[in-house]
Amino acid sequence: MQISRPATDMDLVPDGSLPLVAHAGDDYGIDGMKLVYDAQKGEGFGGSAMKTLSSGSLPLPGPTGAPNADVNERWHIGSIHPK
Repeated sequence: MQISRPATDMDLVPDGSLPLVAHAGDDYGIDGMKLVYDAQKGEGFGGSAMKTLSSGSLPLPGPTGAPNADVNERWHIGSIHPK
């Protein structure tokens, strides 16, 4: 799987959004893709005082069982109810 956006770590506001652009390929086909995330709070960008507030995963649209799958979505951060 190749994630092309976002290309780096990002700090976001609780009601923000970010683009998700990814491509996956497999000879046997792609049946599903999901975004696994950790919501963190602290000094930002790897600071030693980072605290994980929640973790989870979101299914991504796109895979149909074909050998290649593309995702081009905007993820609205409010959907995970950040604190």
